[in-house]
Amino acid sequence: ELGSDEAKSQVSQIASELSQVFSLTSDWHGDVLKFRGSGVTGEVAVADDSIEFNVKLGFALFMMEAPLRSAINNALDAHLHR
Repeated sequence: ELGSDEAKSQVSQIASELSQVFSLTSDWHGDVLKFRGSGVTGEVAVADDSIEFNVKLGFALFMMEAPLRSAINNALDAHLHR
């Protein structure tokens, strides 16, 4: 169990990496990181024992769902399963 502070730190690093690849901007609202980019919006809710991602893709990015999902999963694995 990471705890919310460490989880937020890891999520911030993941968001930074993904923002470079997918041109996203993000900012924290309490324990929720909200992000947006061209054709994508979402949020990451961090708790002591969980991290929940919600991503909404616009029609133009719908075909990019698999690469986006893969990038998010790879980033999570790299940061959270050390």
